[in-house]
Amino acid sequence: MKTKLIICFVSLFFGSIVVGQTANSIVKVEMESMVSGLSQGKTLITTTTYIKGKDMKIESLMSNVTQYQFFIGDKATVVTKEKGSSDLCGEGTRDEWKELSEGTGGAQNKTEYEDVKVKKTNKTMKLLGYECKKANISYKVSTMGFKMKSENEIWYTDALKVSESETGDPSNMGVSNAYSDALNSLGGVTLKITTKVNGMQITQMTITEIRSGGVEDNMLSIKDEAKECKKMLTLKEHNKKVEERNAARDAQNRQMQNQMNQMQNQMNQMQNQMNGFPR
Repeated sequence: MKTKLIICFVSLFFGSIVVGQTANSIVKVEMESMVSGLSQGKTLITTTTYIKGKDMKIESLMSNVTQYQFFIGDKATVVTKEKGSSDLCGEGTRDEWKELSEGTGGAQNKTEYEDVKVKKTNKTMKLLGYECKKANISYKVSTMGFKMKSENEIWYTDALKVSESETGDPSNMGVSNAYSDALNSLGGVTLKITTKVNGMQITQMTITEIRSGGVEDNMLSIKDEAKECKKMLTLKEHNKKVEERNAARDAQNRQMQNQMNQMQNQMNQMQNQMNGFPR
Protein backbone atom coordinates (compact mmCIF):
# COMPACT_ATOMS: atom_id res chain seq x y z
CA MET A 1 0.00 0.00 0.00
CA LYS A 2 2.91 2.36 0.61
CA THR A 3 3.63 2.75 -3.14
CA LYS A 4 -0.03 3.57 -3.70
CA LEU A 5 -0.03 6.19 -0.95
CA ILE A 6 3.16 7.87 -2.13
CA ILE A 7 1.95 8.05 -5.73
CA CYS A 8 -1.38 9.41 -4.51
CA PHE A 9 0.09 12.16 -2.30
CA VAL A 10 2.82 13.21 -4.72
CA SER A 11 0.56 13.32 -7.78
CA LEU A 12 -2.06 15.34 -5.93
CA PHE A 13 0.56 17.75 -4.65
CA PHE A 14 2.03 18.29 -8.10
CA GLY A 15 -1.50 18.93 -9.30
CA SER A 16 -1.22 22.49 -7.95
CA ILE A 17 2.43 23.49 -8.19
CA VAL A 18 3.28 23.76 -11.89
CA VAL A 19 4.28 27.38 -12.26
CA GLY A 20 2.53 29.12 -15.14
CA GLN A 21 4.73 32.20 -15.32
CA THR A 22 7.18 30.18 -17.42
CA ALA A 23 6.93 27.05 -19.53
CA ASN A 24 10.47 26.18 -18.47
CA SER A 25 11.16 25.64 -14.78
CA ILE A 26 12.63 23.38 -12.10
CA VAL A 27 10.69 22.65 -8.89
CA LYS A 28 12.20 20.89 -5.87
CA VAL A 29 10.08 19.31 -3.14
CA GLU A 30 10.83 17.59 0.16
CA MET A 31 8.31 15.10 1.50
CA GLU A 32 8.62 13.85 5.06
CA SER A 33 6.59 10.68 5.48
CA MET A 34 5.46 8.96 8.64
CA VAL A 35 3.40 6.31 6.80
CA SER A 36 3.43 3.00 8.67
CA GLY A 37 5.50 0.38 6.89
CA LEU A 38 7.89 2.74 5.14
CA SER A 39 10.55 2.45 7.82
CA GLN A 40 11.16 2.97 11.48
CA GLY A 41 10.46 6.62 12.21
CA LYS A 42 10.40 9.18 9.42
CA THR A 43 11.29 8.82 5.76
CA LEU A 44 12.50 11.74 3.65
CA ILE A 45 11.60 11.79 -0.03
CA THR A 46 13.13 14.47 -2.24
CA THR A 47 11.61 15.23 -5.63
CA THR A 48 12.86 17.39 -8.48
CA THR A 49 10.55 18.20 -11.40
CA TYR A 50 11.86 19.48 -14.72
CA ILE A 51 9.17 21.23 -16.79
CA LYS A 52 9.42 22.29 -20.41
CA GLY A 53 6.13 23.22 -21.99
CA LYS A 54 3.74 20.33 -21.35
CA ASP A 55 6.58 17.83 -21.00
CA MET A 56 8.12 16.98 -17.66
CA LYS A 57 10.43 14.68 -15.77
CA ILE A 58 9.92 13.88 -12.08
CA GLU A 59 12.90 12.48 -10.16
CA SER A 60 12.11 11.07 -6.71
CA LEU A 61 14.68 9.78 -4.20
CA MET A 62 13.73 7.74 -1.13
CA SER A 63 16.31 5.82 0.90
CA ASN A 64 17.90 3.36 -1.55
CA VAL A 65 15.25 3.82 -4.28
CA THR A 66 15.26 6.37 -7.11
CA GLN A 67 12.30 6.68 -9.44
CA TYR A 68 12.01 8.70 -12.64
CA GLN A 69 8.67 9.57 -14.24
CA PHE A 70 8.70 11.01 -17.77
CA PHE A 71 5.68 12.66 -19.38
CA ILE A 72 6.62 13.46 -22.98
CA GLY A 73 3.77 14.24 -25.33
CA ASP A 74 1.05 11.67 -24.69
CA LYS A 75 3.58 9.09 -23.47
CA ALA A 76 4.36 8.19 -19.83
CA THR A 77 7.46 6.24 -18.82
CA VAL A 78 8.53 5.17 -15.31
CA VAL A 79 12.01 3.93 -14.34
CA THR A 80 12.61 2.52 -10.84
CA LYS A 81 16.16 1.96 -9.61
CA GLU A 82 16.83 0.16 -6.33
CA LYS A 83 20.19 -0.79 -4.86
CA GLY A 84 20.76 -4.52 -5.07
CA SER A 85 18.00 -5.05 -7.67
CA SER A 86 17.74 -4.76 -11.43
CA ASP A 87 16.19 -1.60 -12.88
CA LEU A 88 12.50 -1.71 -13.78
CA CYS A 89 11.02 0.24 -16.68
CA GLY A 90 7.41 0.66 -17.75
CA GLU A 91 5.78 2.74 -20.44
CA GLY A 92 2.32 3.61 -21.65
CA THR A 93 0.13 6.64 -22.20
CA ARG A 94 -0.67 9.48 -19.84
CA ASP A 95 -4.23 8.15 -19.68
CA GLU A 96 -2.94 4.75 -18.54
CA TRP A 97 -0.75 6.45 -15.93
CA LYS A 98 -3.78 8.43 -14.80
CA GLU A 99 -5.83 5.25 -14.37
CA LEU A 100 -3.09 3.63 -12.28
CA SER A 101 -2.44 6.71 -10.13
CA GLU A 102 -6.13 7.25 -9.48
CA GLY A 103 -6.74 3.55 -8.92
CA THR A 104 -9.40 3.26 -11.61
CA GLY A 105 -8.24 -0.20 -12.67
CA GLY A 106 -11.06 -1.83 -10.70
CA ALA A 107 -13.60 -1.19 -7.97
CA GLN A 108 -11.26 -2.48 -5.25
CA ASN A 109 -8.40 -0.18 -6.28
CA LYS A 110 -10.43 2.91 -7.11
CA THR A 111 -9.68 6.03 -5.06
CA GLU A 112 -12.74 8.09 -4.17
CA TYR A 113 -13.05 11.39 -2.31
CA GLU A 114 -16.18 12.40 -0.40
CA ASP A 115 -17.29 15.35 1.75
CA VAL A 116 -14.46 17.56 0.49
CA LYS A 117 -14.60 20.89 2.31
CA VAL A 118 -12.34 23.93 1.91
CA LYS A 119 -11.88 26.44 4.72
CA LYS A 120 -9.73 29.51 4.08
CA THR A 121 -8.17 31.35 7.05
CA ASN A 122 -6.62 34.76 7.70
CA LYS A 123 -3.27 33.26 8.75
CA THR A 124 -0.21 34.08 6.65
CA MET A 125 3.41 32.94 6.48
CA LYS A 126 6.36 33.58 4.17
CA LEU A 127 7.81 30.65 2.21
CA LEU A 128 10.59 31.09 -0.37
CA GLY A 129 10.05 34.83 0.02
CA TYR A 130 6.38 34.59 -1.05
CA GLU A 131 3.49 35.68 1.16
CA CYS A 132 1.41 32.53 1.72
CA LYS A 133 -2.13 32.07 2.98
CA LYS A 134 -3.37 29.13 5.03
CA ALA A 135 -6.34 26.95 4.13
CA ASN A 136 -7.65 23.64 5.45
CA ILE A 137 -9.13 20.92 3.25
CA SER A 138 -10.97 18.04 4.96
CA TYR A 139 -12.28 14.97 3.16
CA LYS A 140 -12.96 11.26 3.33
CA VAL A 141 -10.90 9.02 1.05
CA SER A 142 -11.47 5.39 0.11
CA THR A 143 -8.65 3.44 -1.55
CA MET A 144 -7.62 -0.21 -1.79
CA GLY A 145 -10.35 -1.25 0.64
CA PHE A 146 -9.39 1.36 3.26
CA LYS A 147 -11.56 4.29 4.31
CA MET A 148 -9.83 7.22 5.97
CA LYS A 149 -10.77 10.63 7.30
CA SER A 150 -8.15 13.12 6.17
CA GLU A 151 -7.32 16.76 6.70
CA ASN A 152 -4.73 18.88 4.91
CA GLU A 153 -3.16 22.12 6.08
CA ILE A 154 -2.37 24.08 2.91
CA TRP A 155 -0.06 27.06 2.51
CA TYR A 156 -0.47 28.70 -0.90
CA THR A 157 0.54 31.94 -2.58
CA ASP A 158 -1.27 34.22 -5.03
CA ALA A 159 2.10 35.59 -6.19
CA LEU A 160 2.53 32.57 -8.49
CA LYS A 161 0.01 31.34 -11.00
CA VAL A 162 -0.87 27.86 -12.18
CA SER A 163 -0.39 26.71 -15.77
CA GLU A 164 -3.32 24.70 -17.12
CA SER A 165 -3.15 22.11 -19.85
CA GLU A 166 -5.83 21.56 -22.46
CA THR A 167 -7.58 19.25 -19.98
CA GLY A 168 -7.74 22.00 -17.38
CA ASP A 169 -5.46 20.01 -15.11
CA PRO A 170 -2.60 22.23 -13.83
CA SER A 171 -0.28 19.24 -13.47
CA ASN A 172 -0.60 18.59 -17.23
CA MET A 173 -1.05 14.92 -16.35
CA GLY A 174 -4.82 14.61 -16.58
CA VAL A 175 -5.41 13.95 -12.87
CA SER A 176 -8.76 15.35 -11.80
CA ASN A 177 -10.91 14.50 -8.80
CA ALA A 178 -12.81 16.20 -5.99
CA TYR A 179 -9.63 16.75 -3.97
CA SER A 180 -7.55 18.20 -6.81
CA ASP A 181 -10.51 20.43 -7.69
CA ALA A 182 -10.50 21.71 -4.10
CA LEU A 183 -6.77 22.46 -4.32
CA ASN A 184 -7.22 24.27 -7.62
CA SER A 185 -10.09 26.35 -6.19
CA LEU A 186 -7.58 28.14 -3.94
CA GLY A 187 -6.40 29.97 -7.06
CA GLY A 188 -2.69 30.02 -6.25
CA VAL A 189 0.34 27.76 -6.06
CA THR A 190 0.66 25.44 -3.05
CA LEU A 191 4.07 25.64 -1.35
CA LYS A 192 3.42 23.40 1.65
CA ILE A 193 0.96 20.65 2.60
CA THR A 194 0.68 18.78 5.89
CA THR A 195 -1.57 15.70 5.72
CA LYS A 196 -3.30 14.03 8.64
CA VAL A 197 -5.17 10.74 8.33
CA ASN A 198 -7.53 9.75 11.14
CA GLY A 199 -5.94 12.52 13.23
CA MET A 200 -2.34 11.35 12.76
CA GLN A 201 0.16 13.35 10.71
CA ILE A 202 1.57 11.11 7.97
CA THR A 203 3.16 13.45 5.41
CA GLN A 204 4.49 16.95 5.08
CA MET A 205 5.49 18.22 1.65
CA THR A 206 7.27 21.51 1.09
CA ILE A 207 8.52 23.17 -2.08
CA THR A 208 12.13 24.11 -1.33
CA GLU A 209 13.03 25.73 -4.66
CA ILE A 210 11.36 27.15 -7.77
CA ARG A 211 13.78 28.05 -10.55
CA SER A 212 12.73 29.59 -13.85
CA GLY A 213 14.57 28.47 -16.98
CA GLY A 214 17.49 26.12 -17.39
CA VAL A 215 15.62 23.03 -18.61
CA GLU A 216 17.24 21.63 -21.76
CA ASP A 217 15.91 18.82 -23.96
CA ASN A 218 18.61 16.40 -22.74
CA MET A 219 17.31 16.76 -19.16
CA LEU A 220 14.04 15.16 -20.30
CA SER A 221 15.76 12.30 -22.13
CA ILE A 222 14.74 8.79 -21.08
CA LYS A 223 17.71 7.09 -22.75
CA ASP A 224 20.30 7.38 -19.95
CA GLU A 225 17.94 6.42 -17.14
CA ALA A 226 16.48 3.39 -18.96
CA LYS A 227 19.69 1.93 -20.39
CA GLU A 228 20.06 -0.67 -17.60
CA CYS A 229 16.52 -2.00 -17.98
CA LYS A 230 16.42 -5.53 -19.37
CA LYS A 231 12.90 -5.14 -20.72
CA MET A 232 10.39 -2.35 -21.23
CA LEU A 233 7.24 -3.38 -19.35
CA THR A 234 3.80 -1.88 -19.42
CA LEU A 235 3.03 0.61 -16.65
CA LYS A 236 0.79 -1.96 -14.95
CA GLU A 237 3.47 -4.65 -15.13
CA HIS A 238 6.05 -2.21 -13.75
CA ASN A 239 3.86 -1.26 -10.78
CA LYS A 240 3.12 -4.92 -10.05
CA LYS A 241 6.87 -5.73 -9.99
CA VAL A 242 7.52 -2.78 -7.65
CA GLU A 243 4.71 -3.85 -5.31
CA GLU A 244 6.08 -7.42 -5.25
CA ARG A 245 9.51 -6.08 -4.26
CA ASN A 246 7.92 -3.89 -1.58
CA ALA A 247 6.01 -6.87 -0.17
CA ALA A 248 9.15 -9.02 -0.10
CA ARG A 249 11.13 -6.24 1.59
CA ASP A 250 8.41 -5.65 4.17
CA ALA A 251 8.28 -9.38 4.95
CA GLN A 252 12.04 -9.43 5.40
CA ASN A 253 11.91 -6.37 7.66
CA ARG A 254 9.19 -7.99 9.79
CA GLN A 255 11.26 -11.16 10.09
CA MET A 256 14.32 -9.17 11.17
CA GLN A 257 12.23 -7.21 13.67
CA ASN A 258 10.83 -10.44 15.13
CA GLN A 259 14.35 -11.86 15.47
CA MET A 260 15.50 -8.68 17.22
CA ASN A 261 12.52 -8.86 19.57
CA GLN A 262 13.33 -12.49 20.39
CA MET A 263 16.97 -11.61 21.10
CA GLN A 264 15.86 -8.73 23.32
CA ASN A 265 13.50 -11.03 25.24
CA GLN A 266 16.30 -13.56 25.75
CA MET A 267 18.62 -10.83 27.02
CA ASN A 268 15.91 -9.60 29.40
CA GLN A 269 15.42 -13.13 30.73
CA MET A 270 19.17 -13.55 31.27
CA GLN A 271 19.30 -10.20 33.06
CA ASN A 272 16.39 -11.19 35.30
CA GLN A 273 18.14 -14.47 36.15
CA MET A 274 21.38 -12.66 36.98
CA ASN A 275 19.50 -10.21 39.18
CA GLY A 276 18.17 -13.20 41.14
CA PHE A 277 21.65 -14.55 41.99
CA PRO A 278 22.88 -13.94 45.59
CA ARG A 279 25.66 -11.37 45.89
